[in-house]
Amino acid sequence: MDIKWEEPDATRRGNGEYAALADALKARPGEWALVSENSHASVTGHLKRRYGLEAVARETKGGRAKIYARFVEQSASKK
Repeated sequence: MDIKWEEPDATRRGNGEYAALADALKARPGEWALVSENSHASVTGHLKRRYGLEAVARETKGGRAKIYARFVEQSASKK
C-alpha cells in the first residue's frame, strides 16, 4: 500500500445557498416556495435538519424531484 502524506483541503462550507434560502423563507413564514425543480429528494432532509424548514419533494421524470419548502413558526409551547 502506498501512503500519500498531505494536509487536507480547507473545509468547504457550500451551504451558503441554503442559508440564504432559509433566511428568505423565514421572512415569509408559512408560505410555500418551489426552491428547486431538479434535485434529489434527499435535499428535503437536509433542509429540515439543518435549517428547521418544512420541506417536501414531488417526483419528476428521471428520478429527480421538485423541492418545496417553507418556514413554520413554532408556538412558545413547542419550543
